[in-house]
Amino acid sequence: MKSYHILLLTFLALWFGACNQQKKAHFEDAEGHIIDEVRYSNGQVKSRIFYLDQNGADYIQTSYYENGVLQDSMVFKNNKPEGTKKYYDEISGLTHYENYRNGIMQGINEAIYNNGISSYSGYRHQGFKAGEWVFHYPDGRPITYEFYDSTGHLKYLRKYDESGYYQQTEGSIIIDAAISESEINAGDSVMLLVLLAIPPGSSTTIEISGNVDNEAPVKSSILTDKSRMEIPIYFEQTGKAKIEIYVTVLDNNSEHSETDHKTFNLDVI
Repeated sequence: MKSYHILLLTFLALWFGACNQQKKAHFEDAEGHIIDEVRYSNGQVKSRIFYLDQNGADYIQTSYYENGVLQDSMVFKNNKPEGTKKYYDEISGLTHYENYRNGIMQGINEAIYNNGISSYSGYRHQGFKAGEWVFHYPDGRPITYEFYDSTGHLKYLRKYDESGYYQQTEGSIIIDAAISESEINAGDSVMLLVLLAIPPGSSTTIEISGNVDNEAPVKSSILTDKSRMEIPIYFEQTGKAKIEIYVTVLDNNSEHSETDHKTFNLDVI
């Protein structure tokens, strides 16, 4: 009986090994490209590697679900992901798009619901989230609005409830603000550089006030939907100049308002 069990186990091992070998293929197409394939038991391709060079470092890798639907597709250069990767999650119904440069995520990163609405979208810099990221429910209502610096640190967060209305925020509207020079000549202009968090469904107003030597300030107002702005400012007379910016973000649904303020000083010579 013991010998029978050993023979049976040996036969099963050989049989499964043969089945596994039948699922794999290594061949050359009519144009001389080497291809590696793995197939499901139903004959459908599970994964395919299409080699672009002779040393095997550059290739296109694709994989499929058992029903033939594409799961993911990616180009590799020197064995590192390069370009756009497309990935479909059959369970969530989301199609993901990731961009790579020299093996590191760099560029637009987003996911799309089956109905074409964005689940989330944002930008990655050296693998880190950077700038604006917006997350949505399948019907397009916002879930969160997030703003990251270039090193992936969250600088601003706005949350919405299930109805898409404002719920709460963390952080400041003005992500960064600076002037291009510490001193200018009278009559010349200086650039005011402003980086703002601008959540969806809101109106953003920038009010700028500038004066020299405590004289009456000159004021202007800008309604914007851009998170990054360069605003030229100039002074006609010499002296100690002060620039103040006030940013107001009004949520159009709840009428919730947030404000932020920055002050800069420079010499006009």
